[in-house]
Amino acid sequence: MKNKSFTIKIRHPELDSGSHKHSLFGLPRRNFISPRNDAKCAFTLAEVLITLAVIGVVAAMTIPTMVANYQKTQYVTQLKKVYTELSRAIKQMMVDEGVEKVSATDILTHDGVEDYDTALQRAGNQFLKKYFKVIKDCGSVYPSTCFADDSKSIDSSFVGNPSCSGYSVIIASGAGICINLAGTKPGKIVVDINGLNKPNISGRDIFAFSFYYDGSLDSVTPECRKGIPNKTTITCSGHNTAEELREFRYTTNFSGDPCISSYYGEGCFDKILNDNWKMDY
Repeated sequence: MKNKSFTIKIRHPELDSGSHKHSLFGLPRRNFISPRNDAKCAFTLAEVLITLAVIGVVAAMTIPTMVANYQKTQYVTQLKKVYTELSRAIKQMMVDEGVEKVSATDILTHDGVEDYDTALQRAGNQFLKKYFKVIKDCGSVYPSTCFADDSKSIDSSFVGNPSCSGYSVIIASGAGICINLAGTKPGKIVVDINGLNKPNISGRDIFAFSFYYDGSLDSVTPECRKGIPNKTTITCSGHNTAEELREFRYTTNFSGDPCISSYYGEGCFDKILNDNWKMDY
């Protein structure tokens, strides 16, 4: 015979009767309320002021950096846009002229014999005004009215008009462009990515780079970038790589003016290229 288990439940009679007025032991049931339950919780004025002070300190430390980084990103985005437009225009000019080298056409070159201003007018008419929508033509007047007279370097050691002694325009994007013709040396291009608008600081919105016979825009020669020795067997002006030369130009430069003191922001452009289009300075 299998054993069966039984469960015996014992209930208090008053609980079974449905009465909830008394506790299990017959004592009157009471609702106990914490002394603070009927009070509203809040921060004291001192606590609020301390919290606000901490938030203010953190904001003062972080917001300026965040704003500066955002502005730098915007500058680089605009610079890359102008750089790309110039690069495409030079390549298209070479296609239209049926040449493989910029030096094979006289549009952006000067032979050292022809009147220089005549050559500049040709560059303005057959290159800048042909491949860009020009909204302001400043011609070959120097200093150019397409660049701000109160421009300055990052450390303010230079203050003045940064335009090159070439042909200047402002294009539809608002960027100012000044082209100095190629000759025995590569041609130079100075750009203010937002034209006459602030901040007008070399290395922030003002930059310069060279254009080479192959149509490339850089600050070091095509041979240096490819690691090909030139006639004097000095590939990168005594440096091992293009990156090393750009870093030298950023920190010292041949003129002795580093990026922060640069007249055109040349060494700064080198740094941006080395850092894969970032303004980490």
